[in-house]
Amino acid sequence: MSLQSPANLLRVIRRLTSPAGTTLDELMRLLDSTRRTVFYYLQLLRDNGFTILHRGDRYYISTDSEFISDLVNNVSFSESEAVYLYRLASGAERSPLSESVRAKLERFYDISIFAGQPLHDRMAHNVERLCYAIEHKRAALLLDYMSAHSRTVQNRLVEPYALSNNDTDVECYEITSHRNKTFKVARMRDVIISDHLKWGHEADHHHPYTDVFNFSGEIRHHVVLVLGVLSANLLHEEYPRAASCLHRVDDSHWRFETDVTSYIGIGRFAMGLMGDIEVVADDGLRDYLHQRAREILAK
Repeated sequence: MSLQSPANLLRVIRRLTSPAGTTLDELMRLLDSTRRTVFYYLQLLRDNGFTILHRGDRYYISTDSEFISDLVNNVSFSESEAVYLYRLASGAERSPLSESVRAKLERFYDISIFAGQPLHDRMAHNVERLCYAIEHKRAALLLDYMSAHSRTVQNRLVEPYALSNNDTDVECYEITSHRNKTFKVARMRDVIISDHLKWGHEADHHHPYTDVFNFSGEIRHHVVLVLGVLSANLLHEEYPRAASCLHRVDDSHWRFETDVTSYIGIGRFAMGLMGDIEVVADDGLRDYLHQRAREILAK
């Protein structure tokens, strides 16, 4: 099968623009090809101006992509008009016509926000409470915070001092650990403010560095990897912030250079792809990967 096949490329585009998107397995069956070949097609689309989104195990072409946005602009609906029509279609008696209208609106507009409305409301509430704590220099209790790194759910007593990443993250001084950390607003069930507990560690507040694997800290390790097609695509999909650190070496290799605060994040990514990754630097990362490999083999 040729990677230059226009027919195959059109099949991939058609699947990626469907309301439900598609999975890697579905594309592999569609093209009768390998996982690596599918990633070549996805990279080819990116190189030609398409923005590929990855949600869960499904892939989509973003409506912000140049060619798709041209189509959307030719449909004379604003976002608010599209939302209004979608609500009308959702409230109408179920019929092939209403389902067709919903499907077409979902294809060209980001209607998915409705499915996540409860989460959206909770985040808005949490951001409002955090803004109050920051403005009035008050401590806050983050209720039932879910840590992806330690895989724990517990309350965190913090001094929040800055919101970042479009208000999806909050920079805090954690009182119990005496460390500056970045917390995800979506991972806290609620935010409780104590008007009686003012900041007591303002001199220690500073913005910690957060690496592309979402680990924060004050110590940085400079790492350099050479990635093959598979690992470069997976890195781009799973860690979008890493895109600015990827530089093409040739048609099948990319150089990835960045600072990390922990070897855990980059180590998890690299361990399953060692046949497609070369570690150029640093020695600490090499030692970490060797140690993890020994631990796995010893089990």
